[in-house]
Order: sequence, then C-alpha cells, then structure tokens
Amino acid sequence: MIQLIINKLNLIVVWLKSRHGLWPIGLAMLGTFMIYKGMHDYFENVEREYEVISIIVAAHDLPQDQPLTENDISTQNIVKKLIPLGAITVDEVSNVIGKTPLKPVLEGELLLWTSFHRGFHGGTPSEKITKGFRGVTLEVNETSAVGFQVQHGDRVDLLVTLATETATNSNTITLLQNVTVLRVGAFRQTDMETYSSLTLMVRPIEAALIRHAETKGRITMSLRNPDDHVSGDLLPYIHDQQLFESAFREAIQNDRNTSVEIIKNINPSSP
Repeated sequence: MIQLIINKLNLIVVWLKSRHGLWPIGLAMLGTFMIYKGMHDYFENVEREYEVISIIVAAHDLPQDQPLTENDISTQNIVKKLIPLGAITVDEVSNVIGKTPLKPVLEGELLLWTSFHRGFHGGTPSEKITKGFRGVTLEVNETSAVGFQVQHGDRVDLLVTLATETATNSNTITLLQNVTVLRVGAFRQTDMETYSSLTLMVRPIEAALIRHAETKGRITMSLRNPDDHVSGDLLPYIHDQQLFESAFREAIQNDRNTSVEIIKNINPSSP
C-alpha cells in the first residue's frame, strides 16, 4: 500500500515537471498535502494512545454491605490504557446499582466489580471473577501479606526471590503488577486480624506463572495505593551484585529523594 502511494506521488512529480509553469505551485501544494497527512496521522495515533474512558468512583464514603444507589457514585475520566482490570464504566452503572460493597469504600476510590457482592444478596465466589480470568489462592503470612494489611478489592504487586543455577547467588524479580485481590482467606480463630491465604484474579497464563514461581521461591506482595493504576513497562529486578554497587544504590536513593520532594510539595504538612 505504501509503495503504491509512493509510485503515485512520483507520477505526480513527473507530470508537474512537464508543466513548467505549474511546477512551483504544484510542489507547494504537494508539500502542504504531505505535512497535513503527517499531522493528521500523528494526531490520530495520539488520540488512540490517549483515549479517555469515564469510569465510576465513590461520591462519598460508602459503608460495607449497604446497597449502592445513584447518589453514591461519581465519574472520573482516565486514559483507557491505565484503567485497571475490573473497573466499572459509566455504561455499566445500571448493572451495579443495588449491589453491596464487600468492605467500606472511601470517597473518590475507584469502584471495581470485585468491590461488590456479585448478586444483590451476595453471590458465589466464582461470580466475582471477570470473564477470561481465573482465581488463584496463595498461602501467606505476616511478611508476605504486608502485615495482613491486604484486604478485599486491594491491588498488589507480586515478587519472588529465586536462586540461580549455581545456588550461590539469587535474584528478586517482580512477577506481576496491579493484581486484584478477590478474597481474604478465613481469619484464624486465635487472632481475628490474621489470615492464612489470599485469592487473586489473574489471567490463565499468569496463574501458571504464579504456580511455577511458588516451586522456586517464596512469593511476597507489595500493597498499592487504590488510585495507583499505572504498571511500569519494565518489571523491577534485582540481583546480588547490585547490592554491593554503590552507584546503583545511590541512583535508587536519588530517585527516592525526588519522590519524597514531590510528596512534600503535594502535602506540605508531611514530615
């Protein structure tokens, strides 16, 4: 297709050259057309890349197990590629009215399908899973579950430390980012604030990745802010040698200092 366009443009140039009086005008028109075409294609690509979708958020703090009404929701525009799995769009509002939250929801918090009981009076666990995804359960302890702070509807990153073939070195890698927590396992009878498992919603290939990683090392989680929907293009990865490289640690500290300054500017009262 591109070659065909080039051939046609060459024919136009040859024709213009044969018309000496039209050559400057034709060349200017051709240049204008090419600039317009390039800008048109550029803005089309930008529009596709940054397409904005309206999703629903909590209009105010929502209590647990109280049916949702239209007055309880508001909308927020987010770039489509940054929208997390299970987000509810404005076109789906009618399907969520009347459902009850699994846990209290803060004002402005993004509402996900996994934030609610599937039916109007609860529902089976499988009904909470988005089509095309799977539920997979991990055994956890206080360390791997961020001090048991992970709850229903939260999103986490998964990390695992693996030994190398020589068994003398190890690598810590990020398996997955922005994974939705479907369910917290049963609380221990001896301590109602702790639990032994978490069920996550993942794609089938991710379920296989998690299960295989479990055979190689201990999976731990890092908890995300509910408004942090961005996943990096490069998954963080650390190996033994980097622990002893001062330049590497200094680069991390510099990035951290920049982040702290940003936080201070946003929240002047922060220490």
